[in-house]
Amino acid sequence: MVALCSSVTRNWQTLLEFARTLPPDDGDTTATTTTIATPPPQRLRQHHTRLTPAQKDEVITLYQQGVPVREICQRYGISRQQVSDLRNARGIPRRPCGLSDEQKHQAEQHYLAGRSCAAIGRQFGVHAETVRRYLRTTGVALRARPGAA
Repeated sequence: MVALCSSVTRNWQTLLEFARTLPPDDGDTTATTTTIATPPPQRLRQHHTRLTPAQKDEVITLYQQGVPVREICQRYGISRQQVSDLRNARGIPRRPCGLSDEQKHQAEQHYLAGRSCAAIGRQFGVHAETVRRYLRTTGVALRARPGAA
């Protein structure tokens, strides 16, 4: 508290010293005032990591191998948009979202055999919640999650 008060006092004293250097206010309102022109605020640009051509090739290869975009982004320090832009520039179609019909059938079999949604998700390159949501829609009785009350 003392440090805060002394800081405020110092700032106040500095302001008073500055005010003493200003010309006296004689009440004349015809005098022109000078304003400092400030430039318009610039839109903050997000820093984009520039990839070498070899890195771009690696990103595309990983994408085509089915590596999750989130993992690619973390590995190369790039945004999801950059991955999408690279994919579009090379004419590569988007990967289908979720699980294929065959994967859904396999996921159900694996779950009934005792595997976790997380393990199944890793196997098929989807989030565990995607697997859990599918199993719930098919009427599979879901086991309690570890650590859930």
